[in-house]
Amino acid sequence: MTLHLGSGRGGYDRVYGLPMKPKSTAEMKSFVKATRLPFIVKGVLSVHDAKRCMEAGVAGIVSGMDAYKCLALGADAVSVGRHLIPFIREGVEPLTNIMKAMTSELAGVMASTGVKSLKEMDPSVIHKTLF
Repeated sequence: MTLHLGSGRGGYDRVYGLPMKPKSTAEMKSFVKATRLPFIVKGVLSVHDAKRCMEAGVAGIVSGMDAYKCLALGADAVSVGRHLIPFIREGVEPLTNIMKAMTSELAGVMASTGVKSLKEMDPSVIHKTLF
């Protein structure tokens, strides 16, 4: 199960130094059992993976492509402020790095759907298959 889009550079993305890579249904079940809190998965990109999350017992799923979808539907800009809040105290460089990583992720999604520029985005790209 792919739970995180690749880095846009041909490899797995890294979060807190750990590679984000496909997870099996059994691995997901072990994560759900490891906590009494509701376990929510972000970045589910297909119906197949959503069904596997249900089988694993996750409490919910969230699409990581919301910014892409808003831009495709005609938004001039999107807000990602809440995602940046943990980095504010760390200064300009960490904020710059996370913003560059987010831009790279958007570029990767665009490449996966055959969109070369923001001007080419329209609602039809939302329904294109990523993989």
